[in-house]
Order: sequence, then structure tokens, then C-alpha cells
Amino acid sequence: MHSSEHQIEQTADRTVSDKPITLNDQQPNWYASYLEFFTHNNGCWKTSNAKFQNENEKAEAYGNTWEYAIGKNGKRGRLFGWEQGVQTPDFWEFRLFWDGASGQVVTQQFGHNGIVGQGSLIQTDMGVYQQEQTFSLPDGRQWQDRHRIEMLDQAYRTTSFELMNQQWVEKRSYLWKPCQ
Repeated sequence: MHSSEHQIEQTADRTVSDKPITLNDQQPNWYASYLEFFTHNNGCWKTSNAKFQNENEKAEAYGNTWEYAIGKNGKRGRLFGWEQGVQTPDFWEFRLFWDGASGQVVTQQFGHNGIVGQGSLIQTDMGVYQQEQTFSLPDGRQWQDRHRIEMLDQAYRTTSFELMNQQWVEKRSYLWKPCQ
């Protein structure tokens, strides 16, 4: 290597060139506490689905679990149901992480039949967050979805919205509590 060439060194402590970086150099201040909130208490949360249960949606309750991703720089999770008291297979898998290149908290969601959702998460107010994602099917069809996430004392509320005629229309709201 010529002395004029810039050498990039990659080590376990994530040193790039001669400037060491930490995982939270650019992350928003709220991000670490957001991750901590969802992963504490074994990261298990449960909500009733009694209001929406029907013959096509049989789950009487939904659950999700969250755990830190590698390096505590994000979280990964899953959504499942309970039918007649028995846990169902997963409906969704989730990833959330800080992407330094885009300067955003990135969200990804993976479901049955090749459905993929990708988007971002922002803080809109103290303890209130908004996630917007574009979902796609293997055949290329797409739609947009939004969730408002409100942190409460030992619980949180999610409200989903669908984009219809350029307006966000509220769909459902769930109150999530720690699993017992």
C-alpha cells in the first residue's frame, strides 16, 4: 500500500480509519429509552382482541415479544396470537434499527405469503412515536400503513391507520400490557 492511500481498518470495536465510532454517535436521544421500554420485563406484551375477534380472525388476544438486536443497536420481535388459550404460530417478524447512512430509525416487517413492510420511526411528542411503512406483495402491489405508538405507565397503545384517498384513516387501537 502506498503511503498516500487511505487505509481503512475494521476491528471488533468498529474503528473506521483513525476515528473510533460508537453505536450512538448520531442516534436521536429518545432511541435508547425506546428500545429499553419494549425489551424490559422479558420483552413480552399482550393485548385483548375481543373487539375485533370474528370467524376470520379467531385470536382472542395478541402477543409480541421484543429483544435487543446485536449490540443493542436495535430490536427484533414477533407478533402471534392466542386462540382458545393456545399460542399460535407467528403472524409477523419485525426488525428495528438505527441506520447511520440515512439518519433514520428503520423498521422492517415480514409476514406470510412474502409480504414485506419497510419504513421509519420518528418521535412526534414525548412518549409518542409514529411509524410509517410501505408494504409490498411478491407481485409488486403496494400500500402504506401508519402506526402511532404511545408509551404509558407500564403499558403502551398502538393505533393503526390506512392511507385512503390521500388521508390517514384510523383502523384499530390496542392497549398492550406486560405478559403475566
